[in-house]
Parts: sequence; C-alpha cells; structure tokens
Amino acid sequence: CETKNLAGFISLAEAYVPIEWKYLAALTTNCSYSIAQDRVLHVINRSLNLEENGLGMIMLTEEGKAFPSPQNRVSLGSRGDSFYEYLLKDLIFSADVAEDKLTKKLWSSFRAKLPGLFAEGRPVDRTPGSSWPHKTRKEVPRGRSGALGGWHESWKDAPSPWLFLKEVTPHQTVPKMDHLVCFLPGAIALEIFHSEKKSEVDLQLAHRLPQTCGHMY
Repeated sequence: CETKNLAGFISLAEAYVPIEWKYLAALTTNCSYSIAQDRVLHVINRSLNLEENGLGMIMLTEEGKAFPSPQNRVSLGSRGDSFYEYLLKDLIFSADVAEDKLTKKLWSSFRAKLPGLFAEGRPVDRTPGSSWPHKTRKEVPRGRSGALGGWHESWKDAPSPWLFLKEVTPHQTVPKMDHLVCFLPGAIALEIFHSEKKSEVDLQLAHRLPQTCGHMY
C-alpha cells in the first residue's frame, strides 16, 4: 500500500538507521541493505554539511535539506538524539570492514562541536547533613551490579554545577533540554569503552549529564 508523509518532513533521528540494516546484510550476505544506509548518510552530509558543521537540523525535507520551519533546530533531544547514537554504533560495528570513512569523520566532527551546546546551571545550595541529596556524608561503594552499581552522586559531586545541553535555532538559543538527551551519556561511555585512550574529560561528561537528568526527572 502507498503511504503518505503527513507531517511534510522527516526527522533526522529516523532518517538513518544503519545497525538493523547492516546486521541484516551480514546475516543474508545481501550488501544492498547496507549500501542503502550509506547512501542516506551521504545525502544528509551533503545537504547539511555535517562534516564541517558537526550538528544537523532535526527536521529534513525528502531531499535531506533543512525543513523550512520556525520550529526547526539543532537538538540532541527528540527527533535528533538517535542519529548521533547510530553514528557511533555504526562506527563501532563497521570499523574493521568499512571502506567509506564518512561515519568516523561525522562522529569526530560531532564530538568537536558538542561542547558548543553545553550550559551550566548551579543547583540550590545544600549543606552537608541536609536530607537532600544525601542523608549522610558516608560514601556508598559502587558495587558491581544492582542497586549499588552504575552511576552514583557523591558529596563531591553534589554542589557542582549541573550540565545541560541547549537547543539552537538559526536565530536564537533555546534554553531547553529534552529528556531524550539523557541517552547521550550512554553513547559517550560506549565510545570510551571502545577507545584505546580513555579521556578523563569524556568520563566526566558521561558522569555529569546523568547527574542533571537524575535531578530533573
């Protein structure tokens, strides 16, 4: 049956979904599934100049250009988040076999431009001994899994400024952080896990964003 694009635009996050198709190509040995996704990425790159800009508008025309709308913007939240996550996962999945290095170039460009979206906000001052965010100064060990595993906020972290990611339109900065930005720390951590050199700056980024998300949501 024929489908229609009722919204009139395509979301950046939904335009490029390489992992499912490239895994299907690997299972079936049918490279056409993979090639189609690489072509999509090339179209988006040419239209938005991602190799230089690093960040793309979240609403696209069918030709891959920025959709003319006052609501269009650069955002790592809704309509934008998955695109960058897929860039990294495609880079990891295809790194050893990919002849086309565009994915690596775009991820590197994205990481270079990402700090331009950072904004800090200082939380309400809390003194040690208050009931929030901790009832005691005693540090809780991270543990290997379960309730004591993963991310935690220490007394050292508590008074530090919270880190936000703003949105940007062609005309102004939007002081808004979508909840889907909270997936970004996982992508940063995944990049660190697969990197030969572990960056302390990136580790701090992957730690500080969940702090903001934890208090906001």
